[in-house]
Amino acid sequence: MTDHASISAIQEPPRVGWSTITCGDLKFEVPPGWHALPNENYYHLNGLANVLSDLDRNEHGRHEGDVDSGDPTGVSQGNPYIEEGQQIGFTMGGQPIVMPPRAQRSDPKAWVPE
Repeated sequence: MTDHASISAIQEPPRVGWSTITCGDLKFEVPPGWHALPNENYYHLNGLANVLSDLDRNEHGRHEGDVDSGDPTGVSQGNPYIEEGQQIGFTMGGQPIVMPPRAQRSDPKAWVPE
């Protein structure tokens, strides 16, 4: 087993020998050696998926659009440091990673628009 993995959005057709795993609403294609679930790699990926899903939370722990008694409007405006469409990084291949619209945040493809 490798010490690292490259994770990609699902491709059609799937890569030979690769597996598809699901972390909540997110689906990932993973290399051989990561298919025996649950294992430490699954929990590592699940933790990464949780961090990704938390990026739009505000200082009260509320997602954008959630009811929030700490916000003057009563509705969370989300993370004030990352706005929809804002670039937050790059993939290993150099494609921009952006904050997708709220309804698409569980779709890995939405984070790396074509």
